[in-house]
Amino acid sequence: ETKCGKEKVQAVIDHYGETLPHAECVIFSDYGKHFSESAADIIGMANELKVPILVDPKSPDWTAYAGADLIKPNLAELHAVGGNISALLKKFRIKQMLLTEGERGMTLWGKSKQPLKVQADAQQVIDVTGAGDTSIAAWAVGKSEALGDMDCLDFANAAAGVVCRKMGTAVCWRDEVG
Repeated sequence: ETKCGKEKVQAVIDHYGETLPHAECVIFSDYGKHFSESAADIIGMANELKVPILVDPKSPDWTAYAGADLIKPNLAELHAVGGNISALLKKFRIKQMLLTEGERGMTLWGKSKQPLKVQADAQQVIDVTGAGDTSIAAWAVGKSEALGDMDCLDFANAAAGVVCRKMGTAVCWRDEVG
């Protein structure tokens, strides 16, 4: 990473620190580009201000994601980090895990003694591009509307189903979700 690249990352983090006190929620999507080394700082800043932080992980090293309110791996990402959900939540002090399981739906682990499960909502899958991003965004919207965990799970699942019925990177509009 060049000095210029580090300066740009720092400028974004500085802006994040300025706007964070006004945020209802933060979604940290780790695409493995530039911000991976800053994940712990980004999460720590949100924790200090008690702003819920949701993480979409890419790295098999979840150390940087410690303390997140929710982590949303897919099955491959979960297996890459060892697959033991209870141990991962405890080890990294993560409150909840929203596991996206493709055609098998989604499962929420964490607060309840039993995981909450919903079946996939895509009747005709055309393209799965963006389904994971949509599910975490929809979860955040549901939480901002004070929905309970099961309602958020249903909403995230339905929104992901909508984008799976569209070609390419697609938007899910609120009125498309039942």
